[in-house]
Amino acid sequence: MEVLIPEKLIIYDGHCVICNASVHYIYKYDKTKSIHFANSDSEVINQLRNKYHITLNPDISVIFFSGENFYFYSDAIIEISKSLRFPFKLLRYFRSIPKSWRDSLYLFVANNRYRIFKRREACIIPDKELQKRIVK
Repeated sequence: MEVLIPEKLIIYDGHCVICNASVHYIYKYDKTKSIHFANSDSEVINQLRNKYHITLNPDISVIFFSGENFYFYSDAIIEISKSLRFPFKLLRYFRSIPKSWRDSLYLFVANNRYRIFKRREACIIPDKELQKRIVK
């Protein structure tokens, strides 16, 4: 079954404590309420892979899909921050740091997230308003 792909979509690791917490913060601070979410088990991932012929692995990087463009690693965080209210919108200024440094820090946290925060066996059940913005 084909799912309507939203204009702005964050694909995240649904078993990651940091990722789940980030979804809740992004939901809360999304100034236009335009960002939607899909966890790593979502069918929309296969749909995007087939439509855009791209490799998507949300277990390695958060993925931000916006207006036909894909953003990965620190670029995804910076692009997401452009849609958020203060103080999170300040993350956009991290673009001035060299990409190799930003991505190295991102990968360090991503590669150690289960060691530091453990693995969540099930996704947190979101409230009804957040459920409206989750893509299956």
